[in-house]
Amino acid sequence: MGLEEILKNTEAEAEEKATAILSKAKKEADDIRKNADAKAKEVSDEYALKADRDAKQIMARERSRANIEAKAVIQESIDAEIAKAYSGLESSIDEFIKGEGYAKLLSKLAKDAYKMLGSGSTITVASGDENRFKAPAGCAVKVDGSIKGGMIVYSKDGKRYVDYTIGRMLERVRGRLVKRYTELIK
Repeated sequence: MGLEEILKNTEAEAEEKATAILSKAKKEADDIRKNADAKAKEVSDEYALKADRDAKQIMARERSRANIEAKAVIQESIDAEIAKAYSGLESSIDEFIKGEGYAKLLSKLAKDAYKMLGSGSTITVASGDENRFKAPAGCAVKVDGSIKGGMIVYSKDGKRYVDYTIGRMLERVRGRLVKRYTELIK
């Protein structure tokens, strides 16, 4: 075997080794690319899920905020309607107080309070109302400028009382107005 043959064999072996190394490098590069593609897809999918979750949270938060704002607007409407109705009711009561029906009401309220609290009760009324009704026998009539209409009746011992003032009656009616308007609007 001559030098030429040895060089040929060495060259062939070197070429074979280079081809094997190149082939192995290509395979490793392909594996790295596949792994990188898989990792990129995994990261991309992860971010897509996170973005979807975040979008859903934002939508839920905004929906909740919109519901709260809508309820506030509805409540404002209810409050405005109640204020109008209450104002109308107050002006109607002012007219009622001027009429004969009010005097009859005072007599009826005094009679009912007398039945509950007994003889010796004190009937406290608004200034000017003391002569508009007939107080039950055995009851004293007193005037209080803070009462705008109606009466407060105290038992003889002062431990029990009945509040038949117009203000108190309006408070009770206001609760029913709120309930009624809330039902109508909703």
